[in-house]
Amino acid sequence: MNPIIVKKNTILKEVLLLENLFEVYCEKELEENNLTIGLYIYLSFIDENRDLTFLELTNAFNVNKAHTTRVIQKLEALNYIVKTRKSKKFEINSTETGSKVVSLMNLKIKDWENKQFSRLSVDEKQLVIKMLSNINCIKLNNKKLIIDDIKDEVDIIEY
Repeated sequence: MNPIIVKKNTILKEVLLLENLFEVYCEKELEENNLTIGLYIYLSFIDENRDLTFLELTNAFNVNKAHTTRVIQKLEALNYIVKTRKSKKFEINSTETGSKVVSLMNLKIKDWENKQFSRLSVDEKQLVIKMLSNINCIKLNNKKLIIDDIKDEVDIIEY
């Protein structure tokens, strides 16, 4: 099968550019808290889901145990989470500091979103959310997304 080429000025290109803008913004905002986007996602998840076990966290992100261990160690070292022994298992929770970082970052993300979409009406915003949610539900069965150059094209190559 031949690759599907996504040319300039497509929905995919616009979504990828928006994602890139968001990542750059988040990296800058998270840097002052010694967090990466990946660590923030874990911290936010832990903050929203109290009393998580190690296995629940591992399964939630579909990663191996070694990866989860490294994430927990980094977040503990920053005093953003705490492990508490409950019988044979540990429960993982965010600390007050961790919760404050998540709350502050959530406000910054909301502010970024408002600035990016300030020219849209409420109805247009809801339509964009609905459309993107529908797109995100589509599965690329047996396909791998490879981004060569966001300015030119994106190949979806079967593997």
